[in-house]
Amino acid sequence: MFPEDRTPGGRSFVALDQYRGDVLDMESSRTAELGTKILNYKRPVHTGEVFGAPSLALAFLTSFMLAGQVVTGFLIWWKPGRRSLGSPRRGES
Repeated sequence: MFPEDRTPGGRSFVALDQYRGDVLDMESSRTAELGTKILNYKRPVHTGEVFGAPSLALAFLTSFMLAGQVVTGFLIWWKPGRRSLGSPRRGES
C-alpha cells in the first residue's frame, strides 16, 4: 500500500495463480492508467480525504445540482393544463 492509495485497503493488487503461485496480473496505484487513477479518486473526494471540507462541499453541490436538474427537467416536461395537439385553443373554433 502506498500513501497515495487513500483507502484503508489500498488500490494496488496482485492476481496469483491459485495452484502454482505465479503472478498473473499486477496493478500498482503508481503505474495505473490515467482513467484508473481518476476513478480511484471517487471515494477520497466523497469522504473529504483529498482536500478536506472543500471536496465534501463540492461533492454535495454537484449532487444537489444533479437532483435539481432532475426536478426542473420534470417540471419543464410536465405542464399542467397542456392540451393534446388536435384540440383548439381557448377562443378558437
